[in-house]
Amino acid sequence: VFYWWGEPRYVFLMLFTIAFAYVCGLLIGRFRGRGAAKGFLVLSVAGELAVLGYFKYADFFLQSFNAVFGLSIPLLKIALPLLLWCLSNWCFTTLMDGKGTIKDIAVQTGLAISTISKYLNGGNVLPENQEKIRKVIDELGFSANSFARGLKTNKSHLIGVVVDSLEDMLQAKIVTAMETVFRRHGYACLVSDAGNDVLAQKSIVEFLLAQSVDGIIFLPMRVNMNDFEAYLEKEIPVVALFGKPDEMDCDTITVDDYAPVYSSVRCLISSGRRRIGIVAGMETDPIAAQRLKGYTDALKNAHFALEPALISHGEYSTESGYERAKQLLSLPEPPDALLVSDNLTTV
Repeated sequence: VFYWWGEPRYVFLMLFTIAFAYVCGLLIGRFRGRGAAKGFLVLSVAGELAVLGYFKYADFFLQSFNAVFGLSIPLLKIALPLLLWCLSNWCFTTLMDGKGTIKDIAVQTGLAISTISKYLNGGNVLPENQEKIRKVIDELGFSANSFARGLKTNKSHLIGVVVDSLEDMLQAKIVTAMETVFRRHGYACLVSDAGNDVLAQKSIVEFLLAQSVDGIIFLPMRVNMNDFEAYLEKEIPVVALFGKPDEMDCDTITVDDYAPVYSSVRCLISSGRRRIGIVAGMETDPIAAQRLKGYTDALKNAHFALEPALISHGEYSTESGYERAKQLLSLPEPPDALLVSDNLTTV
């Protein structure tokens, strides 16, 4: 093309730049992977085409540079195209940083692609091979496409965690501990705060199911998962901490909500308290129901009359606890002791 345009003297320059691009491509392929090398060579061709157009149509720019910097036209014809070519390739290699592929890892480690894939998907790989793969991944800045991997393995490596309130120190500590364990096994958590709201928890569950999570943990469960078609179709494992609806059959981790309240009321009675009020949870909450049962049974067994005015139901929050305690203490005959059934409400 140079020859046809009447610039035969630049044919040597063209051949030189092509050879230079090829050598650079080989080096990049060795240290950055074949994906980067191919891209580099493609951009080199684009750069060469730009150089050709430049030689043919850039007389105006050459004259301008000549006028401003006093450089000769022949020198500019060589320097400017080379500068543009080097700049374009530098931009490309910067953009390509960290874009290695699984094939690049296989080439540089000398291992089979199946071995690399097994490692990335959490399979058993020999320790020495694991070290090789980790080293090359760090060099390439490789990151697996979790979406594509999920389509192939039918796993998203995401666990949904639905809590009542992250302001609750106990729930926050539990979530932190869970995230540490899941991260160690290659999973990530999607944590959502439902704010003690059944409708909000239902909306969160729909979102998590749409993300194809591999499991859901509730602290506690306030919805019946059997109401969700996606859950029933995919048979997603579910774990409920502290409580669940009676009709829901799933793995559950519970604590004794009855005995501690019963013992606390008996202790207050033995210390001479006679009007014991309770700041209880929501009436629809099964956990709150168990704690309230411990309160009422302790009073009955001590032959104390049960006074409904001394029982105040509400949300698990600092604000709600303050308002309900104020309500109980403003009674004509206020209680001489208050039992608060939740740590967040107590604060």
